[in-house]
Amino acid sequence: MPKVQEKVLHFAVRSTVKEFLSKSGFRSGESVIDALNEKITAILDAAGSRSKANGRSTIMPYDL
Repeated sequence: MPKVQEKVLHFAVRSTVKEFLSKSGFRSGESVIDALNEKITAILDAAGSRSKANGRSTIMPYDL
């Protein structure tokens, strides 16, 4: 049976990230947006786990 491909969520807007990096004097590699989205996903997953462990269904800023 073929593996079901997960839908990839995109949290970061490529043009905004590129603009920020450019103003900071940096350029971005091709896969920087993908890596940033993976980091954001990991942060949100960890925040959800922390929230759940504390008996809440609402993620608060301190969960991040």
